[in-house]
Amino acid sequence: MKLSTIIPLLSTTAFAAPLVEGRRATYNVLTTFPPTVNPKLPNPFEFFDGRSVTTKADFAYNNHEVSAAFHAQELGVFPPKPTSVTASLSGNTLSITVSEAGKSITFSVTIQKPSGTEPSRAIIAYGAASLPIPNGIATVVFSNDDIAAQKIRELSRPGHGAWTASSTPSKPHPMPALIPSAFVADALVKRIAPGLPQESGAGGAPCWRIADAERAKGRNVQTASQIVTENVWFSARFNALSTRANTLAIDHHQLAGMVAPRGLLVVENEID
Repeated sequence: MKLSTIIPLLSTTAFAAPLVEGRRATYNVLTTFPPTVNPKLPNPFEFFDGRSVTTKADFAYNNHEVSAAFHAQELGVFPPKPTSVTASLSGNTLSITVSEAGKSITFSVTIQKPSGTEPSRAIIAYGAASLPIPNGIATVVFSNDDIAAQKIRELSRPGHGAWTASSTPSKPHPMPALIPSAFVADALVKRIAPGLPQESGAGGAPCWRIADAERAKGRNVQTASQIVTENVWFSARFNALSTRANTLAIDHHQLAGMVAPRGLLVVENEID
């Protein structure tokens, strides 16, 4: 699984590129989502109460409801930014220490800058840079497995695997934290523009309902009930729902909707 995403690269003196994330509006959204059987993919242009999404404002509001459902049923609660995020740079290695409630973790990322002009943007690569890197773009490489499967748990923040991508590249303006799936990062971290999830696999671009339908036809695809047995990307509350994907209030086609109007290039392949 190869995952990458692009964010603005921050300098020590000023923002070299404008942040995508703007001021967050306040929305009154649902907080509970009782399981209801729906074999079809949820309509991305319909609120949970059945009203139609007809305007840009409606779409933005609906995205907040969809986000709340993802957090409630699959991802866990997205916590506030940690008490402390500090970083030190030695050569091309940036060491980041995150502290919360008396506990700390430290992880490192490798930064490769292009020659010549100081870059204004960087591609965050999960594990390794596997996509062609355009001229003038820096790369920030970290081990997502190290964070998602191990150190994130040491901070007693087990509810949300999407707790760490934002703090990786910037010491002067730290953000919440690392995300094991680039697709989920693209949906939740609004400063990412554009997102480039490559072969994101189950838990990324593919929909749980479609995976179940394909498995029922005898195809070798990974389903929700299988993926929860082998990694820690999801909230523990997803375990019970994973065997009943058709009762989820959401599905993964709505992650793409949460990225809009920012850019998104989904790179997948046929491996069955």
